[in-house]
Amino acid sequence: MDDVVPLIEGQSMAVLGKTATGILVRGINPKDLDCHKLVCENIKGGALENFADKNAVVVGVALARSLNLHIGHKLMFIERQK
Repeated sequence: MDDVVPLIEGQSMAVLGKTATGILVRGINPKDLDCHKLVCENIKGGALENFADKNAVVVGVALARSLNLHIGHKLMFIERQK
């Protein structure tokens, strides 16, 4: 295995404007993201250098399309109640 990195994951809602959808959130240390080939080799917009901002997120293409999300938009996450 080449890409084994520690991460956490959980369910959430992603909200942009009046549109919301259920998502799976994966949290990864930014320093580990640099070596994660699945992410690094599939960047469609933006750059991983911008991920250093504490409010930055990496979003998959399918989610971005479903929310009509673009770089710079404010995406809100609503945590699932336990």
